Amino acid sequence: MSYDTNDRLQLPRYMPIEAAIRWCGLLEHEDGILNITLRREPVQGHYTELHAPEHKLGIPLPEEFPQWPCLRARTLEIVRAIKSGELRARGAEDRSHHFPPGLHRVWHSDLLEWMETHHPNERPAFLYSDVRAALARQEEMEKALAKLEEEREKALAKLEEVTRELEEVTRERDALREEVKSLQASLEKSAPPNERSRTTYLNIIGALLKLMLSETPEGKPQSFENQAEIISAMLTHYGHVKGLGDSNIQKIMAEANKTLKDSLSAWG
Repeated sequence: MSYDTNDRLQLPRYMPIEAAIRWCGLLEHEDGILNITLRREPVQGHYTELHAPEHKLGIPLPEEFPQWPCLRARTLEIVRAIKSGELRARGAEDRSHHFPPGLHRVWHSDLLEWMETHHPNERPAFLYSDVRAALARQEEMEKALAKLEEEREKALAKLEEVTRELEEVTRERDALREEVKSLQASLEKSAPPNERSRTTYLNIIGALLKLMLSETPEGKPQSFENQAEIISAMLTHYGHVKGLGDSNIQKIMAEANKTLKDSLSAWG
């Protein structure tokens, strides 16, 4: 008998010796163990536990396999569980045939249930390989989920960072727009005057020069106490000139005063 131990780890049913071999982790030695335990002749004197020499078939004798003491102990434990009714087995209920207890077969599911009840701290691979595989798959899924969650958290953090950067860029853009508007307004205000405005400014300058250089009826140079007197004199002598109306002179002089003040401040 020769087969791949991985393919034969789990069986639908087990003889006690087959279950004990797997329970003890001796599957690679199964061929040799079964050749001895299943092909021996009945031996007198070894029937204390099982009441008849022929019932020794399938059960390791005390002197056999001394290097693996668990093999006999666990085989006997399974056989006793079958005889006591703790563990159901095919052949145990059949009273019409002389069926050696060592050759009874127990279903995988019944053996698993018995193991969980009587050996809850043990998890032999041949009974629990499916469970272990399921747990391994579950562990892999949990790890994958944890990795996805970690990546999600990183993505959210990156999104928050990019959102903050976008808000900052938006604020800077809005500030630049306002600055551009302000510059445009300043440029419009400081744009060279058109021909009409230029004529008005020159008329005002000429009127001021005339007033400054003119004399009173008494032959004295003109003298003014304030801006209002200057405007009044300009209106008296030049009010008929286009662009030298009262409101326009008031506006231009106000702008001139401000511009001169700003220029003087800039030069300290």
